Amino acid sequence: MIKIPQHRAMMHIDTVFTQVRKDTWVLFGPFSEKIMQLDKRSQYSYIKRLHTDHHEESGFKIEILRFQKPLSESYAPYKNYEVNIHPHITGLESLLRDISVHDFGVDPDKVQIIYSGNNTFPYDEREQWTDSCNLLALKDGVVVGYDRNELTINTFKRRGFSIKNAAELNDELGFGKLKAADIENTLILLPSAELSRARGGSHCMSQPLLRDMLP
Repeated sequence: MIKIPQHRAMMHIDTVFTQVRKDTWVLFGPFSEKIMQLDKRSQYSYIKRLHTDHHEESGFKIEILRFQKPLSESYAPYKNYEVNIHPHITGLESLLRDISVHDFGVDPDKVQIIYSGNNTFPYDEREQWTDSCNLLALKDGVVVGYDRNELTINTFKRRGFSIKNAAELNDELGFGKLKAADIENTLILLPSAELSRARGGSHCMSQPLLRDMLP
């Protein structure tokens, strides 16, 4: 279980991170323990972060709880089982890396984390606010996002993803220039000047999709 801050910019878990591919995640950098250790930022506030001598705790933290039923016990409804935090999981980023490695069989050295706004202040928070982390995965490696999050988009490009405008892609598919099955490792962009004002990203404003099972 992951508890996120009670804040309007983080209405649900997709506003903080999304899995893009078995080996790739997009994440709001200030909630990465790796980033926090590197730049010592411990607050989520534009005002405080403009003053580099202030590093107060602000209460904007991620809590990770993992519940594990002892193998010797049978399942009992409503029972509170032991909370088990694996020692190598030190925060949200290491949890995401652990999922890629142990649940999807990815080589640890090949796990990629794409940070909102390229983890560059103030674009990291600005683009998180306009749902840079809130992507809709159509299939492994093909996701839909908003076109206004430029630094996040540029990071996708540097990581080898193709960038497609949704309208142009629709024309290519409609005229038979491209087959949907051939689309791989692609970020599809929606016009978002008005959509982002509704406080929802491409994932949370979409209906559930029936996807093929991952191999």
